[in-house]
Amino acid sequence: MAGDGAEAGSGLERIILFSDAVIAIAITLLVLDIRLPALPEHADNAALVAALAAVAPKIEAYVISFLVVGQFWVAHYLRFRFIRRLDAGLIWLNLLFLMAIGFVPFASAVISEHGVAAAYVLYDGTMAVVALLSAAIWGYAIIGSRLVDPELAPAIRRRSLVAPLTVAAVFILSGLLAQADVRAGRWAWLLMVPAAIGRPGSWRSGRAPRSQS
Repeated sequence: MAGDGAEAGSGLERIILFSDAVIAIAITLLVLDIRLPALPEHADNAALVAALAAVAPKIEAYVISFLVVGQFWVAHYLRFRFIRRLDAGLIWLNLLFLMAIGFVPFASAVISEHGVAAAYVLYDGTMAVVALLSAAIWGYAIIGSRLVDPELAPAIRRRSLVAPLTVAAVFILSGLLAQADVRAGRWAWLLMVPAAIGRPGSWRSGRAPRSQS
């Protein structure tokens, strides 16, 4: 039994390290889409300001995507503190989650270049899929206490499942609203502020998480 526990711990560490690496690369790729237009060698202040204004949509997409992907990483980290075992189902769900994360830089680049309804469908759809896969990982782990401690507090189980589902709902709403008015779709993103910000105490209200030693 001790060997099985050590093997499970090693497997979980590998999943966490791999996930961290993929998410870090995806976040880094977001900024690579921001490039100033070509400027004369001795561009004056007005020319630089105009160039910065031209890339403002790219900066906006970068900031939003960085914060959302960062929130997914925080949630992923916190949930895996409570996952004690792993199996093939968890590995594949996590891989699909990372595949969706890896697509975010492309979707972000499209919406920064083309602020039309179709771009919102792509971007909002991508983010909604990421959120739903995040929820699927946790749901898979907690159903029947498959991969978590049976004594894990119900409040943590529920809250950690509702949060990504709420984020997915916000992006789906944004995509739908953008079909009528892209500005309404953009404003809908603000709903993620109350939806995504968790209460730190909520993660300490249940049974002690898996030891990291």
